[in-house]
Amino acid sequence: MGSSKRFCCALSCISILAMLTCPLNAFAVFYIQNGQTFTVPGTQASPWNVGQDLFVGVSTDGTLHITSGGIVSSVKGSIAALNSIGVVTISGTGAQWNTSDVLYVGYVGTGTLDIFDGGSASSFQGIIGNQVGSIGATTVSGAGSQWIIADIFGMGAGGTASMDIINGGLVSNTNANIASNLTTGIGKVTVSGVGSTWLNSDYLSVGSGGNGTLEITNSGLVESASGMIGLRAGSVGTVTVNGLGSLWHNLGALSVGTAGSGMLNITDSGVVSSTSGSVGELAGSSGTVAVSGTGSQWNNTGALSVGTAGNASIEIANQGYVSASNVTIANNAGSSGTLTIGGLLGTAPAEVGTLTTSSILFGAGDGRIILNHTSSNYVFDATLNGGANNATGSATGLVGSGLIDAVAGRTIFNSNQGDFTGTLQANDQGILQINGNLSSSTAMILAGGQLEGNGIVGNTTNAGIISPGNSIGALTVDGNYVGNNGALQIESVLGNDSSATDKLLISGNASGTTTVRVSNLGGLGDTTINGINIIDVGGLAPDGTFLLAGDYITGAGQQAVIAGAYAYTLQASGNAAVAGRNWSLSSELLSTEPGPGPDFGPDVKPGSPRYQPGVPLYEQYPQVLAALNTLPTLQQRVGNRYWSQTQTELDSNNSNDNQWAWGRIEGSHQVVDPANSTSSSNRDIAVWKLQTGIDVPLHQGQDGSLLTGGVNFSYGKAKADISSYFGYGNIDTNGYGVGTTLTWYSADGVYIDGQLQTMWFDSDLNSTTEGHPVANGNSGRGYASSVETGKHYQLGNGFSLTPQLQLTYSRVDFDTFRDPYGSEVSLQDGDSLRGRAGVSLDKENVWIAENGTTSRSHLYSNLDVYNEFLNGTKTRVSGIDFTTRDERQSVGVGAGGTYEWQNGRYGVYGNVNLITATRNVNDNYAIGGTVGVRVSW
Repeated sequence: MGSSKRFCCALSCISILAMLTCPLNAFAVFYIQNGQTFTVPGTQASPWNVGQDLFVGVSTDGTLHITSGGIVSSVKGSIAALNSIGVVTISGTGAQWNTSDVLYVGYVGTGTLDIFDGGSASSFQGIIGNQVGSIGATTVSGAGSQWIIADIFGMGAGGTASMDIINGGLVSNTNANIASNLTTGIGKVTVSGVGSTWLNSDYLSVGSGGNGTLEITNSGLVESASGMIGLRAGSVGTVTVNGLGSLWHNLGALSVGTAGSGMLNITDSGVVSSTSGSVGELAGSSGTVAVSGTGSQWNNTGALSVGTAGNASIEIANQGYVSASNVTIANNAGSSGTLTIGGLLGTAPAEVGTLTTSSILFGAGDGRIILNHTSSNYVFDATLNGGANNATGSATGLVGSGLIDAVAGRTIFNSNQGDFTGTLQANDQGILQINGNLSSSTAMILAGGQLEGNGIVGNTTNAGIISPGNSIGALTVDGNYVGNNGALQIESVLGNDSSATDKLLISGNASGTTTVRVSNLGGLGDTTINGINIIDVGGLAPDGTFLLAGDYITGAGQQAVIAGAYAYTLQASGNAAVAGRNWSLSSELLSTEPGPGPDFGPDVKPGSPRYQPGVPLYEQYPQVLAALNTLPTLQQRVGNRYWSQTQTELDSNNSNDNQWAWGRIEGSHQVVDPANSTSSSNRDIAVWKLQTGIDVPLHQGQDGSLLTGGVNFSYGKAKADISSYFGYGNIDTNGYGVGTTLTWYSADGVYIDGQLQTMWFDSDLNSTTEGHPVANGNSGRGYASSVETGKHYQLGNGFSLTPQLQLTYSRVDFDTFRDPYGSEVSLQDGDSLRGRAGVSLDKENVWIAENGTTSRSHLYSNLDVYNEFLNGTKTRVSGIDFTTRDERQSVGVGAGGTYEWQNGRYGVYGNVNLITATRNVNDNYAIGGTVGVRVSW
């Protein structure tokens, strides 16, 4: 506000003070006192021309009622003088009190002036709440009700004053001062309701010397040539403009906190207009403005200064709107100014508001912009516009050195702001998205804050998060970078060297420590050569400046992230002592990494792909299912049923016509180092299986041959430990099965045994390296069939030799699944065709027990040779096939036997065996055994 205007205001206040201190003329006054009540017309005829001053209430109480058609004229008017109580009501059409000089309401007492229903008052000047201790209250209510003041109007000069302009009432004057003089003065004006109007042809000061309040609500209207809130040092002024249609229209400037303390609240579609605005105008002043709510506006056709020489704050929130030709924050040295979008610092974030201006200039004081809002897409651009609709306009942008502090919400800067030399700060929950060139600025990313975008910033310190791009993009630090234990969030479509990826570009030096976090945007992984470049440093950067936070730690102690079948580590190029380095994500094994130990199978050579730790599990998974999907030999399943010595002795019992119920349990421990394995993995499996069945005779020939058929049920478990250079883990599988058998025993010792089996699997896959499951409850299926034939050759003395052949086909499958990293795992080939050629040396004994029944035993030892005819299993992981095949040839030795008693009614049987591969014997073997019982009837 101009100094001339403040000077005029001061003169007005002085003139008010002079009036207030003038003694009353006791000889030119008409008194209504001693409890008198005058009525016009009534007690006095109308018109009543007093011809002198009219005092209502002097030392004692007095009352004046002017009703419809009543007219009173006087020189001065005073309501409540000398500690009295005075009441004047002017009510009804044509009711008037006209004073040619000043009208006091609450001169030194308690005065009330009510103007209702078309009544009117007129005076040269108006004073409410004149001196210390006085109380003055005025109400102007109803259409046509008015108080017309030709000159100045003062309220709360030393006492307490209130005025309500409501329901269409009107007050007019030249200039007005609320709480006009002494700091003890208190004044409040309320303008409320459609048509309620207060017209100030000159300035309006709220809190000129004391504590002043102005409330404009419910479509009330206040007009003034200019406005001041908190005019003088020590004064306090508060203005609230609330509600749709409520308006304070200033034809000139508006000052909030001129020399005192000023507050302006614009809410719920209230509107304030002025040619220019100044908040915290003079040194020592403080000004606060809050514009909140849809439709709430402060419109300046000219400039707006936030902290001209004092302390100032403007909050624009919840769709509030402020406009100015340009904005200056903290104009002079020693001043402070804060512009807040959203909630005030230290309060909860709020919905954004809008500032429309051509530029924001940070002056020589302490200037800052606080961004504490709830929007995820708020544009605070060169246009300096924003809001829910992201309005745009024309502007030149940010100028000078100040602080832009993002506390909550995402704020977007799309345009170049080369004249901004201040600090960009993000903290708590604040996100700054920089898409333009702000290279003259300094970026400070504090804990909880985030910097993102495709633009350019200057020197940067990161204790929060930097996330280049908007999805995929590059952020440039045109200067030095310091990592203060912050994070770098990289989004990348992880694949080969040319993968789309975020990048951080640093023109200067990089130092400190920054954790790199990588989010894979659907990349399926691939082999890299030079790696996926994510960080470029033009200057010097020590080793360890950027450290990857991966999904797991490799065997070489490096953090790695997973994409598809591959794993990526972060590798730095160049030398720390030489300028110019980059950091890249590599899925290639490095020559500096230690090779696998003897327990890891084939060597993994440098330059080979780095597979993720789940791959060995996925590759070996079908082999674990196959270990439960096996079919036994005839001896293992039911024991011996061919008794060459004693058939004739038991014929009388018709044992061959009997039905058999049997049950067995088998177990094995298998160690396998496959002949071929893409992931160089091996497995160690413990398997046990419970099987029970019933066999019935289907046909018996006259020559003693027998055809039996059976059905059986099985339940088994397999627990496998998988090892590889790429990772460790285990697979737990439960299997449930049903099978059928058909066996023919000829009289000359030949047998043919056929088996069919279907199994259902439920498996959990857990990665020890990753530290968590990669699949739970995965379903699978298994199908198996077998044909076995042999012939018993008698050697004499109970010995026989039995050559035998068996061919077993197995097929397993499992449901396609995705692991926790989105890698799709499916089975491509789960077939096996395995042949066995063997011979057993058998010894039979028979004897008569003490109870007269026959008992017999059968012992044997066997030698087998195995061959796998197919090429192993194949698992696909995100488009990459992983195959594994065990050694084709293996040999086995075993021993077993059957014992029957009670004429063959009961029997027990069992065997043990050892199978080893013909190559790499120490790492390929299986030890197993079977124990069974059977009962016939």
